[in-house]
Amino acid sequence: MEALLKQHQDIEKVIVCVDSECTDPAEIQREVSKVERELSRVGLPVVPRYVVVVHALEGWLATDSEAVRQVLGRGAEVRIERNLEEICKPSELLEDIFAQHGKNFLKARDDPLLAEYVDPEEIAEHSPSFRRFCQLVKDD
Repeated sequence: MEALLKQHQDIEKVIVCVDSECTDPAEIQREVSKVERELSRVGLPVVPRYVVVVHALEGWLATDSEAVRQVLGRGAEVRIERNLEEICKPSELLEDIFAQHGKNFLKARDDPLLAEYVDPEEIAEHSPSFRRFCQLVKDD
């Protein structure tokens, strides 16, 4: 990190997203806070900020049912009513939804596609960890 910041001295903000991977987000946040405190002592020109992604990037992406429908194609009926931060492996939910529509969900292919269609405001409305991410992006 230090070498990267020396090479790119115009960087004003670094945000690191840590996937909680089915672990209690509070436990992950405690560990992240230790790393944050340690890095602040090193004296880097930019102190990285961390956000815990609960529980995976797919949880953020799947929050927007309309985006999922767009990726699946015309006529796809998609309605995700659950709080996806309560689902340990939201990629499995997406696998099930895609399978119901005769498609395979592949993270490497479909995450970027979903990201093109999602409405950040829709995700923020339903995802506290995404709201935290947005807050870090906006803060100076």
